[in-house]
Amino acid sequence: MNKTRDEQTAKIYARIGEYVVEFSQLVHWLKIMLASSIAKNSSQQPTVNDLLDELSDGALIRVVRRHLVAPEYRSTEDRKIIDEILGRIGSAEAERNQLLHSVWFVGWGNEQTTDWSKAARIKSTAKRTKIGASESHNESEESIAARVRNLSELRADAVRLVTIGLVPLPESAVPGKIARNFEREADGRYRVPQRSR
Repeated sequence: MNKTRDEQTAKIYARIGEYVVEFSQLVHWLKIMLASSIAKNSSQQPTVNDLLDELSDGALIRVVRRHLVAPEYRSTEDRKIIDEILGRIGSAEAERNQLLHSVWFVGWGNEQTTDWSKAARIKSTAKRTKIGASESHNESEESIAARVRNLSELRADAVRLVTIGLVPLPESAVPGKIARNFEREADGRYRVPQRSR
């Protein structure tokens, strides 16, 4: 066995696993908060959980969006924050689908290969305009680690948002309540303030 190959590919596999765990945590917290918001009492919680477990991640995100927005109860700034964070969640779901539904080639090479720090992944597309087409990407331990960090930050922002915004209406319907708990960063993203993380 090649020690360098084993060490480099182990890092890539570990980062892919971290990515999967981080995304599953994001979805888990969305489900918990939504279920708590919908169930009128604890006896309804198992039924609500069963219903939510049947939803795909995309459908769950759409339900959270409809439940959060309630425009008559939200300030303009609150709606901007909701849309921006839920947009990032939707993008994260699309990215997750790209990564997990790709065919990965980790540790592939030949006897001359000395660097296994990158893995190729190929994602076939089912778009009608590109039947049989595929996209090829190279990923490194660092590129996947950056995706994990982004997901972790997004999870913190999403948990804060749904904690504030999904308590049953009208208790959560204080205009500006969401806006008071987020700051807009230079890149336009709304984030939980540093002092709160």
